[in-house]
Amino acid sequence: MWLMSEYILKTIKNEDFLISDIKHANILIIKYTDMGNVLEFRNRNDANIQFKIPIRNIETVEITQQDTGWIKKTKDKIIQITFKDEQGQTRIIRLNPEDNYVEDIQKELIQLRREEFNKDSKYW
Repeated sequence: MWLMSEYILKTIKNEDFLISDIKHANILIIKYTDMGNVLEFRNRNDANIQFKIPIRNIETVEITQQDTGWIKKTKDKIIQITFKDEQGQTRIIRLNPEDNYVEDIQKELIQLRREEFNKDSKYW
């Protein structure tokens, strides 16, 4: 059995542009499974997964701010996720969900990561 949380994203930026599959995604799904928790990035018009990050590969989840607007300058909250890809390279992506969900997403990811590592230490 699995559960999930789903968030609509305004934009996704990846620092090195090596994650080309992620550029068309606009939905973040945090999926809880017995086989390991994952972040899935999808396009709302397509059922296929654009990109996936196992929670155990996430190193940090930080909230930053970005200036938006040409005339009326405002601050937009951004979630910055640092993770290791399948080759062990450090990657950074920035997600821009609605501001009122930013802290919830951060807390959920940090809690899941903590649970992943606690599960490993109990097993070994």
